[in-house]
Amino acid sequence: MIEYYDKEELELQISNYLSGNSTDEEKETLLAFLASNEAAARTFREMSAVWALSSVPSFAEIENSNLVNISQVAVEKIKKELLEILSGKINEKGAKVDFLFNLTDGRDYLKVDSEKIFMILKNLIENGIIYNKNSEPEVIVKVDEKGDRYNISVEDNGIGIPIYEQDKIFERFYRIDKARTSNLGGTGLGLSIVKTLIEKCGGGLVIDSIEGKGTIFSFYILK
Repeated sequence: MIEYYDKEELELQISNYLSGNSTDEEKETLLAFLASNEAAARTFREMSAVWALSSVPSFAEIENSNLVNISQVAVEKIKKELLEILSGKINEKGAKVDFLFNLTDGRDYLKVDSEKIFMILKNLIENGIIYNKNSEPEVIVKVDEKGDRYNISVEDNGIGIPIYEQDKIFERFYRIDKARTSNLGGTGLGLSIVKTLIEKCGGGLVIDSIEGKGTIFSFYILK
């Protein structure tokens, strides 16, 4: 195993990882190195943030596009891509992310807009990890197929959302209690994007949260 990358090689390996051009061996080697080197891990986080901003459509683009592209997307592909893009935060906080799928006739795919479901789940899982002061952060994603729709929930054991703020969290740029979250980052756009995308998929969203215990975001989207 490589014990050291120079700056140029490290940035190249991170770039390849973020763009999906790394081999499994290169990924394993890089992640092991990041776990043992805080300066390298910081570089990874910084590059991940820049990559995310450059690769995700703007809020205006999301809001103005009514196009929904439904296709069959393998369950394993969804899980793999989410775990890969969130691996930095998962490793940083020692988080656990589990997926539970209950699909008709044991299917191994979803009929969804893959880009939209990816962005929805990424934002909700990421929030469950970031806004979490538990010694063992955990996020559970459940997908239940029912007729013409998927009922989906994302549950975390994080800091929770006060009742008086639960009707505001989907507003653009709104961030919960700054005294509790000032050091946790975030732009305040994530949940607004989530709500918009779910509605464009013909669905709706509800929240069940207990301050200090965790949050469950439950929503449905149409096939």
